[in-house]
Amino acid sequence: MRILMMVGLCASLMGCIVVPIPVTVSSESFRPSEAPLPATSPAIQKFDSQFAALRREKGLAPLQSNSRLDAVAQSHSADMLAHGYIAHEDRNGQRAQARVRRAGITRCGIGENIAKGQGSVEEVIAAWMTSSGHRRNMLKSDYASYGIGRVEDYWTIVFALSC
Repeated sequence: MRILMMVGLCASLMGCIVVPIPVTVSSESFRPSEAPLPATSPAIQKFDSQFAALRREKGLAPLQSNSRLDAVAQSHSADMLAHGYIAHEDRNGQRAQARVRRAGITRCGIGENIAKGQGSVEEVIAAWMTSSGHRRNMLKSDYASYGIGRVEDYWTIVFALSC
């Protein structure tokens, strides 16, 4: 049973590593905002405190929770559950950067972690910290804001760079 759980955990994390891809600004129509995203109460209060404690333990400043990024993350988690998939690319072929822009948020770079199968904040943080790409996103010092979304056991966290 324990082996099956570990295989399931590994399978849920495979292919879920996304490193932030800076946005190339090539037209006048897209100008990243230089103003920081406003801090808001996190969608999942317990996540905020645990994530802040993890970053503090590693000598990093906490990231600001942002409700608009929460909404993007929540929407992706809901879509993955509703349509039975786990991927960084949604059913329309869009990745996190495009989903964030579609929500009217312009940032210089976006990162995303996703997971499936974890039943608690502690479990999802532990799972992300055991994967090098997810861990890199969780501990990246350049990020300024994040949004968290959870629907049942589907999790999404979206990170945003400051400009």
